[in-house]
Amino acid sequence: MKNFLFAFAASSLLLSSCGKDDEDPKPQPQNPNPPVTAHAVTLESDITQNTTLEDRITDPNFPDYIVNKDIAVYGELTIKPGVVIAFAEDVSMLIAEDGAIFSRGEATKKVRFTGKIAQKGYWAGLDIYSINSHNELLHTEILNAGSIPGTDNVKANVILEEDARLNIRNSLISGSGGYGLYLRDESLLLNFSENTLSNNNEAPLKLLADNVQKLDAASSFSQGNNRNVIEVMRSWINGTGEVVWPAFNDNTPYRFMGSISVQTGWKLLPGVTIEVKPNEEFEIGSNGYMHAAGTTARKITITGVDKTVGSWNGFIFYSRSSMNVIENAEIKYAGGQPMLSNTKAAITITDHSSLSIRNSALTHSGGHGIHVNGLGQINSDVATSNTFTSNTLSDVIYTQ
Repeated sequence: MKNFLFAFAASSLLLSSCGKDDEDPKPQPQNPNPPVTAHAVTLESDITQNTTLEDRITDPNFPDYIVNKDIAVYGELTIKPGVVIAFAEDVSMLIAEDGAIFSRGEATKKVRFTGKIAQKGYWAGLDIYSINSHNELLHTEILNAGSIPGTDNVKANVILEEDARLNIRNSLISGSGGYGLYLRDESLLLNFSENTLSNNNEAPLKLLADNVQKLDAASSFSQGNNRNVIEVMRSWINGTGEVVWPAFNDNTPYRFMGSISVQTGWKLLPGVTIEVKPNEEFEIGSNGYMHAAGTTARKITITGVDKTVGSWNGFIFYSRSSMNVIENAEIKYAGGQPMLSNTKAAITITDHSSLSIRNSALTHSGGHGIHVNGLGQINSDVATSNTFTSNTLSDVIYTQ
């Protein structure tokens, strides 16, 4: 065991440790639940000053630190590569608004937050209120949390609260009793790259639309979660510039849990799949646009969670932007409820709005394929440049 150096940074941080007996048996790799309290230092009080946790024990089967009751961080907490922190049942770590967490592991020496017992949903998780833009989980594993509901009655390994900020890179969030990661309204995901969110009892990730553009194609969300989807809550897509949503290399779909209002430019990259819950819809506002241009090899798919005719309502365009484009896309199972003039359609183009749609398939609408109202504009070849299959009513209808 290597020598270590640990700074007692606050009088309120009480550390106690057990010495190693030379005759203690070595840890047995085949034991799934090693005696996690052996050699560990206990973090007994809130962290009120800048504190660094060093890697004290080289064997990652044994924790360097244990936490037996809820603990809050009010200073800067720096966690060095290789550190393992084990939490008692239902215990949480809160990073306060004026605190910060810098968990910076390495590819071969990861930081690990886990339970004292290796059991899914064992401890409560990390609850981050900090507004520090340098908050980071780098090469960090957050395992087996989400035991009890936190904010908004959500269980998650990590909750990012309103106004809080976080960077997550090359990290694993797994084994939650609920969601892997929950991003609340007004939280800010600054950087998210090459992460894995797996084996969680709910979905890997729950968030609002404003943080979706920070996600990266290389992260993995499709391994063993109860729902291998990214849940997007009812929200707005807004801002001062175009918002781009990525498609994921593992083909994970977005699942819209509520309606979405688009008030800026919204671009979907080729390969994106969106599932929409029943009776929900997209509204493309007068100041926004939707640009969904797939390719023949990587189509954009927008479908219902329920694969039944008219399960969700569809799109309604109030925007006259020339950037409203749908190409090489599939729009399925829309047309559930009328969105204009008591007319059901997968796509509704209102008076003075516009859309160009080509090389796309509209299928299983509960009404028409496309509804064009008043002075709404659509490409003249709409009926021949797209395919319409198994819709309840006509392909395209024009009303005044």
